[in-house]
Amino acid sequence: MEESTIKTENVHCLFCNEDSTVHLGSVNDMFTAQPGIFNLVQCRQCGLAYITPRPAKESIGHYYSDYKEGKHFNMMKKLRGAEGIGKLLVRDRLKFLEKYVSLSSSTRVLDVGCGLGSFLALLREKRGCQIYGVEYDPVACNYLEGIEGMQVKQGDLVDTHFEDDFFDVITLFAYLEHSFDPLQDLKEAHRILKPGGIISINLPNFDFSMRKVFKKIWFIHGAPQHLYHFNASSLQLLLDRAGFQPLGKPYYPFTVLEVTTNLILLAFPGNNLTEFFLSKSYPVKVLLTSLVVLGGILDFPVSLFLSMTHRSSRLAIFAKKKEE
Repeated sequence: MEESTIKTENVHCLFCNEDSTVHLGSVNDMFTAQPGIFNLVQCRQCGLAYITPRPAKESIGHYYSDYKEGKHFNMMKKLRGAEGIGKLLVRDRLKFLEKYVSLSSSTRVLDVGCGLGSFLALLREKRGCQIYGVEYDPVACNYLEGIEGMQVKQGDLVDTHFEDDFFDVITLFAYLEHSFDPLQDLKEAHRILKPGGIISINLPNFDFSMRKVFKKIWFIHGAPQHLYHFNASSLQLLLDRAGFQPLGKPYYPFTVLEVTTNLILLAFPGNNLTEFFLSKSYPVKVLLTSLVVLGGILDFPVSLFLSMTHRSSRLAIFAKKKEE
């Protein structure tokens, strides 16, 4: 799709329905290196940040390439798939979830934006849960259909039409920032959760202290894939508007490689990093992998400090469906 054929739309604040904003800067596509500059703004009243204008829904696929077939997809399966190391990378999500809900073979869990299903596969393997996924990408959905016990629907959450009061748990990991209407998605989650059901949300923290250092090259800006950006107050406002009661305060998960990733983007601007890596010879891949590992080691103390001081790059919260 040529840039000139991409449809765009202007949007107002999700909560205030106004356009009284502060212009924070112009950001570009750091994930797929597609052309285009997008305005990042922040609402003066509620603090919600978002991009406007943004690609229309029928054009957004131009900016996604995570699961296209070939070497790229094989690499993603190893990193995020149910049969690769993906399950090792999501064990902490299971640990946090079990602080709020007891999981068993009767527990119905929906993972929205489930990717290649590593978290759901872990839930089935370790706790025998009934697992359901919602995923937008058709290639990923074809892969998910081959996972034992997996029931998957393609599209957005609002398009899936599950029964009322159906799920015990709904998880949204790295999903709401991609949503064209996070409030409508959470209202739909409220409808399909059982009374007292639990929702788990994990997304980028817009108040991340290093964002002000890296400014527009902070890769989590992710324009235009990341349409909305939340901090603790705007996330709690979103939950309240959708009918959820937070279970405690938001927490700030420990993450690593955030600084390293941004330094890589500085060194190789304008590249789709996955495609860049795959295009290199084996010795160069080994060198690049070694540099990333070294970066992770150096990142560790910084990331740990930021997590402990509530300033890490990610923000997470558990909430309960309010009783009618």
